[in-house]
Formats: sequence, structure tokens, C-alpha cells
Amino acid sequence: MLKGKGALITGSTQGLGYAMAARLAAEGCNVMLNGFGDGAEIERKRRRLVLPGMRARNFGRIVNISSIYGQVGVVNRVDYVTTKTALIGFTRAVALETAGQDITCNAICPGTVPTPAIEERLVAFMEKEGLARTEAEKAFMASRQPSGRFVEPEGVAALVALLCGPGGRDITGAAIPIDGGWSAS
Repeated sequence: MLKGKGALITGSTQGLGYAMAARLAAEGCNVMLNGFGDGAEIERKRRRLVLPGMRARNFGRIVNISSIYGQVGVVNRVDYVTTKTALIGFTRAVALETAGQDITCNAICPGTVPTPAIEERLVAFMEKEGLARTEAEKAFMASRQPSGRFVEPEGVAALVALLCGPGGRDITGAAIPIDGGWSAS
């Protein structure tokens, strides 16, 4: 369904970004990976090239990766909560600005995904609490996701593929949780 479409995925050299790139490539999309760079330069290029190009073609799919922390508050994470909440506001504004065209803009709000950063936190938790991996994962997840398990990167990537495909045509301005029930609790 995505054959011949193009996708630029920022932060796509590991974790969720890489899983999304792999899924979109498997769906036939031409994928460009992107890592770290000068923020001002990237923003300048994004403004002449990305959205104007989508408008000229009357087609585009923008999927921002927020977090469950964009929808719920938590102590000692004010910087992260603020940026993820702002990303949801940005998503909604862009969705309204492009609503008259076949351009959508949505935010995905994952819960805890087994990324390298989470793996580091889990290992530190195991060492601090003196727990084996299975017990540490259970305790680590207990205060987060009612499902008691990590959100799989492949599941997040599948949601991105849905939003980018024909089935996502009328989904725009949404902040979609994929969080093992965290946002419901």
C-alpha cells in the first residue's frame, strides 16, 4: 500500500525510529534514515522542503512520536512531560493547517518500550534492588502499564504503517496511546 511513497524518519538509527523505518520499508516505502545533526539546519531544510512539498503534491503523512507522558503528568520529569505535551499541541496545529488537503498529522504516545535507554534504566534498577531480570521487569512495569509488559517496537511501527497508509486518511490531529493500558489507569 505504501509502495513508491517516501518517508524521512528522524531519530531512526535505533529504538522506535528504527522499528518504524523497517516496517515502512517492508510496506514498500522508500525510507531515509536520519540521526543527530544541527537542529537549526535541519529545521531550515524541513520548512523549504517537507510541508511545502506535501502541499504541492496534495499528499503527506506526518507522525510525531510523543509519549504517554504527553498525556499524563509525573513527578521529576517536568522537562520530558513538557516537550511531549508540546509535541501533541504542535501535532494538532499542523493537522488543522493541513486539514483541507490529503495531509494528516498525528502523534503516537507510546508507554514503556524496550529501547536502549530503558534497558539502561532497567539494569540500574536490577542492580539497585538486587533483583533478577524477570522480577525486575515485573516491578519496573508495575507502576506503569497495567498490561505488565513492554510495548513492542513492532506494534508501534504497525500503528505508524496504518496511519501512513490508506486506512489513515481520515485520522488527523490525534494523540494515540499505545501504552498497555497506562492512559486508562
